[in-house]
Amino acid sequence: MIQREFSINIVILLLLNFLVKPLYIFAIEAGVQNLVGPTEYGKYFILFDFVFLFVFINDAGIQNYNSRHVASNRENLGAYFGELLGFKLFTGLLFTLITLTSAWAFGYLYQEWLMLIIILGVFFLNSVFMLLRSSLSALGYYRWDSYISALDKIILLLGLGVLVWRGYNGADFEIIWFPIAQLIAAIIACFTAFYLLKKTAIKLNVSFSFDGFKKMLSVTLPYAMILLLAGAYNRADAVMLDQLLLDGDYQAGLYAAAYRLIDAGGMVGFLFASLLLPMFANMITKKEDYSNLFSMAYKYLFIIGLLIALTCGFYANDIYNILYSAEYQGTSSVLTILMWSFVPVSLTHCFGSFLIANGKLKAINTIFLIGLVTNLIGNYFLIPIYKAEGAAFMTVITQIFLLLGMVFYVGKNYYNLN
Repeated sequence: MIQREFSINIVILLLLNFLVKPLYIFAIEAGVQNLVGPTEYGKYFILFDFVFLFVFINDAGIQNYNSRHVASNRENLGAYFGELLGFKLFTGLLFTLITLTSAWAFGYLYQEWLMLIIILGVFFLNSVFMLLRSSLSALGYYRWDSYISALDKIILLLGLGVLVWRGYNGADFEIIWFPIAQLIAAIIACFTAFYLLKKTAIKLNVSFSFDGFKKMLSVTLPYAMILLLAGAYNRADAVMLDQLLLDGDYQAGLYAAAYRLIDAGGMVGFLFASLLLPMFANMITKKEDYSNLFSMAYKYLFIIGLLIALTCGFYANDIYNILYSAEYQGTSSVLTILMWSFVPVSLTHCFGSFLIANGKLKAINTIFLIGLVTNLIGNYFLIPIYKAEGAAFMTVITQIFLLLGMVFYVGKNYYNLN
């Protein structure tokens, strides 16, 4: 029965997201980048990735904890949801203050302070949206979660599509319009998810209790560490390109053009994980056999990941000719290298969800920490020589290492999986 529900909902998720998100990524994101050029878009991409480095404070592990805990204790969500939402607001304030302080130290607050603040707002609202969605999924409303999963991208398609496709050129379009549109879409998405959650039996309120916050932080801290380490090794590249190179904005723009394909394909693994985590947690709590679900999930992800990686890797030049303006021609080697990280990236969503559902947070954090150190050291030596291509190569090495670490741990401790 659980395999049937998983199959139905993953089909709904994939259909919605494969229809909407690729349109957004390739028509809107790529359209904006073509309008403003690699250097201007590189400035946005650097700020976006800089803020991403602090997302662990904003989320504080709440989403993963919520998915696992509520799926195992669905009857208790009403008792602690108000405190959870209050904790979310508290971590959001900390996230804003710490990120702005760090931006001041790095000099980003002087350069593009308004865009930085808007991006902060987008990150906060998106995390609230994901918290509300994870509550719906953990309560068993998988289809409601699936239906609204692409809502923010639909809004952006309708809003930004007019700006990108109707009468604006590179001289008229301002890059700051991009995060402003994201902020508006995030607000609408949050109100929609809140309305759906209100239709359940859960009583929605906001409760502030610093004693409760301290207790919750002690529980969610290991989940926050996962976000800290994962965000650092995934998003440090653009910041290091900016800090280590004189033409850092331009190189970050080239890296962003290639990374967009990873983002587009990566939604597959993310969608799988959003369903797998609460399903694994519920089955483990009930002591049900999860081996068939695990086997089906990683086989699906391997096939999908390999097909996407091979297609993008071998046809990188053609993809660039379709997506990007003349400024980007001759730079597709960054994509050719980067896409080989996609297979391990896809599979880690399955193995990572399984380990989180089992509560093996220390193992994941250990693997991620070693991967982060490897990534930073490699980038420090490769970026000054090979620039964006060097960052792409280290991403491949890092993702392979992370996957091997997870496979080894799961194989050693859960040998009955097939």
